[in-house]
Amino acid sequence: MREGLSIQATVSLCGMGRRQYRESQETCLHCVSVLDLHGSRYPGVDLVSIRTAIILAILAGCVPAAESDSANREAVSLDRLVVHEKRTGAYTSSTTTIEAQEFVGQYKDLGDLLSTVSGISVYRTGGLGAYSSVSIRGGTTQQVQIFLDGMPLNTARGGAVDISKIPLNSLQRVTIYKAGAPMELSGRNAGGIIELVSAPQVRANLTNFLAEAGSYGYIKAGALINRHLDLFSHWFSTDATYSENDYPYDWDITAYEDGDEIERTMDNHYFSGFSAHYGLSFRPALSGHELKFHISTSLTDNGIFWYPVAGSNDGSIRDRAISGYLRYQFPAGRQTDVVFKMAGRDQVNTFQRKGAYFIGGVRKRVARNPFGECSAYITHTLNSLLNLYGIVAVEYEQYRDRDEWANSHIKPFSQRLTGRAGLGCAASYGDIVHASAATFLRAERDSTNGVSFHYGDLPAQPRTMTGIFPGAEAQANIKMFKHLSLLSSIRFRERSPSFVEKFARTEVSRGNDTLLPERRIEYEGGISLQWPLLSTSIVAFGSSMHNKIIFISNSQNVFVPRNVSTVNGMGIEWESSLALGKWFDITHLLTLMRNIIASDVITGWDGNFEPLIPFWQDYVSLKFSWKKLHIANSLNVSSGYFIGGDNVREDFYQPVPRLSVAISLEGLGPLTVTYRLENYLKKKAFESLEGGTSVDPALIYYGSPKPGRMHVVSLRGQF
Repeated sequence: MREGLSIQATVSLCGMGRRQYRESQETCLHCVSVLDLHGSRYPGVDLVSIRTAIILAILAGCVPAAESDSANREAVSLDRLVVHEKRTGAYTSSTTTIEAQEFVGQYKDLGDLLSTVSGISVYRTGGLGAYSSVSIRGGTTQQVQIFLDGMPLNTARGGAVDISKIPLNSLQRVTIYKAGAPMELSGRNAGGIIELVSAPQVRANLTNFLAEAGSYGYIKAGALINRHLDLFSHWFSTDATYSENDYPYDWDITAYEDGDEIERTMDNHYFSGFSAHYGLSFRPALSGHELKFHISTSLTDNGIFWYPVAGSNDGSIRDRAISGYLRYQFPAGRQTDVVFKMAGRDQVNTFQRKGAYFIGGVRKRVARNPFGECSAYITHTLNSLLNLYGIVAVEYEQYRDRDEWANSHIKPFSQRLTGRAGLGCAASYGDIVHASAATFLRAERDSTNGVSFHYGDLPAQPRTMTGIFPGAEAQANIKMFKHLSLLSSIRFRERSPSFVEKFARTEVSRGNDTLLPERRIEYEGGISLQWPLLSTSIVAFGSSMHNKIIFISNSQNVFVPRNVSTVNGMGIEWESSLALGKWFDITHLLTLMRNIIASDVITGWDGNFEPLIPFWQDYVSLKFSWKKLHIANSLNVSSGYFIGGDNVREDFYQPVPRLSVAISLEGLGPLTVTYRLENYLKKKAFESLEGGTSVDPALIYYGSPKPGRMHVVSLRGQF
């Protein structure tokens, strides 16, 4: 059985207590925004937005978990699924929880860990620390909502979350909600949710540390200290990572001639990152009361390796962020519990280089993205069968952008005020039926001062826009027999257009304030079988997304977003896990997906496969343990997929299989030594175009490493 990596195996059925609650970057502002922020195809330039991908979510796993503090209660809390041991769960395979620390020393980054989950696709643009995003079940990367200790990492500016900047060593647990999720996390977006938790789950004294070194200048160090003192628990974690990323690549001097490539080494492709987290938990003598405080900071720095022009690699992207929250839980009556939360984040992104990529282009741009949230989450135990819950939240976010070389003192400014409310119920009948339903309503007010990022533009008028975005979901899990369970769910969500999609006036893009929100309906049905040694599940899922937003190039080679298509998708996930005692276990995950475009705007796409959606993905993991020796082997294989909506042969990309082997030896006192060997290729999903097709000069290509091997030695300790 694969420890720490599992899907829901059981729902908490303990006596109902007062506490029934869910505990819970931007990249290059200059041009990557056009790629990252808009997951779609660029017809005029025959280029696909670097972030279209997959989220055909499916709802299930949205049942709240209970924590009991009174023997007089017998109600069942269904706010969250409690996950144990096995990868395939008894009730649903749509929620996967991974104990991240089980993978420290075996995988390089968060993207590698997420690649071990069915229905997940990770898209990279280079080596360690290079921009990476994730999609779930056929949706776009923009629709995936990612939380770090309850703080949303997605911003109103737009774009997918760059998961490459989140150090795996600082995380304790990762939960992927492909369908329903706890209400505290829901109601913001149209797709799946990934929850990252850095706080230790044990109230005990412990000290962990990690040191790694590997090929191509890779080094890492981190530590976790947890102390429990009477009513207080303190924890502190830190992570520092550096990689030169000087992989070899082929330099093609003349794209129209074959055989004249020259092997070079990537320069200015480095990545450095530092993060620190501190948390405090206080449980007074009053039953049901708890106060939590958490603060974190991070700093990352990337060199910009620009593939098309040799000798131009003098740029860098730096991200700085600090965030924190205060969370207080208390009982408000015998059957009611309340959680108040205040959270905030300040994020600064700097893009700079010595010279502009083109005349009128930016040399240095600084963006600031502060965010604040205040929320109240309420749970009420109606009786032993029914649980009611609700949430009210207010959020405020700004986006400021300034060109340090511009003469104008008026800077672009956008802001968003959001109000969210949700009501839900969860019911349970013994260990047979578990069901939940919820509805959400989100109201947004966006405004901008209308200032353009583009040199020479006439001033635009300030604008204010409002929108109402509803959502709803329902799911049911039925345990037919001791080893057999059925599940089904349906969900409706909307994604509102981002600041860039509505207001942007940059060197390469123009906003469109007439955009409609992306509307997404998702559904699923499946079966789960579970025995002591073998567990397996098969889930069929589907979705329909309307008003998909795609950036289209106009006659001036400027990208403008439009609602151009409907995307209908379907797929199957098959997960199996076989455990032979404590010595050997096998995990196999197979995902099949198909997304079809229906468009009357781009007629050449109508009826074609959606870009960037692999037809199938397969993951196999073998683990052998004998006393203190552990050997793990994993293989990720994916079918090819089209990188353009035209579905022409020249746009078909075939990923290289990812093979990894890790050997760990325990018993050196408190130390564990691990050696890992893998093919390091983290090839970006998009090649620069050939055949004389014009390419926007602002686009940054990070280059494609040649296939090769990566060696890493890891030293872990626990006291």
